[in-house]
Amino acid sequence: MALIGGTTTQYVKSGSANFTAAPQWNGVPSGANDLVNKTYVDAQVAAGLPDVGTAGTYTKVTTDSKGRVTSGAALAEADIPTLSTAGKVSGNALNAGTIGGSTAISSSGNLVTTGTVQGAVVSATQLRVFNGANYVQLAAPALGGNVNFSLPAADGAAGTVMKTNGSGQLSFGALSAGDIPSLDAAKITTGTIPVARGGTGLTGYGNNSVLVSNGTGSAISSLNCALGQVIKFDSLGFAGCAADGSQWTTTGSDIYYTAGRLV
Repeated sequence: MALIGGTTTQYVKSGSANFTAAPQWNGVPSGANDLVNKTYVDAQVAAGLPDVGTAGTYTKVTTDSKGRVTSGAALAEADIPTLSTAGKVSGNALNAGTIGGSTAISSSGNLVTTGTVQGAVVSATQLRVFNGANYVQLAAPALGGNVNFSLPAADGAAGTVMKTNGSGQLSFGALSAGDIPSLDAAKITTGTIPVARGGTGLTGYGNNSVLVSNGTGSAISSLNCALGQVIKFDSLGFAGCAADGSQWTTTGSDIYYTAGRLV
C-alpha cells in the first residue's frame, strides 16, 4: 500500500531523486547506472581536467565562459588602468621608481624629498634655500613681463662685481669709469679729496686760515698768520707767514718811517 500510495521510504519513485536512505557505494562503478559518491566524483573531475598552465599564484588569470581558469600570468604595464580620480593614490602608495611621462603633478601639499629636484623649468614665486631651520629666500617682485638673467659660466676673481650687459647677461668684472653714475657733491660724506682730484687734501683747517699751495702744486696747506704778519713766498715758491718788513710803523694816528730818508 505504501508503494501504491507513494509513501514508501524504502524505494525511490520513478522520475524522482528524493529518498532518505543513503546510497551505498562499495568500489569503482562498472555499469552505466551504478551510483557514485561525491568524493569519487570530485576526484574524477580533478583528474579528468586537462592541464592548461603551471600551478602557482598569479595576479592575472584568464577564464573561459564557464568561469574556469585557463591561464595565469603576472600583471603587465598595459593591464593597469589610468587613475584619474583624486585621492586614488595616497600615503605611501608610491615609494620607489620613477614617475615618467608628460603627466603633471598638481598638489596643494608639500613636495618633500631628500634627493634632487631638477627640470628644464622650475616655476615658483618664492625660492627658499634652507640651512637647518633658517633659509635664504628669493622672491619675484611685481612684474609687468618676463625678466631673464643668464648667470656667468664661472666665478669671478676676488674683488670683482657682477654686472649686466643690459640684456640680462651677467658677468664678473671690475668697475670702469662708465659704470659709475654722476653724483651730487652732497653724496660725498666721508674721506678726503686729494689735490689731484680738485680737492684740498686736508681733513680740516683753523679759523681765519688761508689755503696755499706748496712749491709744486701737489699739496695745499693752511696758514694762520699772527697779528702783523703777512704771507711771503720764498725762492722755491713756498708760502709762509713772516713780518711785513716795512720801514713804516703806526702809533695811534701817527705814521713813522723807521730809518733812512724819503726820496
